[in-house]
Amino acid sequence: NLNTNFTSYYNKVRINKAIELLETGSSIKDAALAVGYQNLNYFYTRFKQEVGITPREYIDNKSAN
Repeated sequence: NLNTNFTSYYNKVRINKAIELLETGSSIKDAALAVGYQNLNYFYTRFKQEVGITPREYIDNKSAN
């Protein structure tokens, strides 16, 4: 989407990469660190803003399917 600013786009890319890592078995902390989030609480906030659920909920939903 060309109507997004760079920061929004960059955060979306980081969260999408974190999702890939979570889906391949990375821990939430490892996924957050791998995509550049040093603060786990901030990662949870950004993830929830982007995806609509927390990383823990995302993992739980994936394992239930």
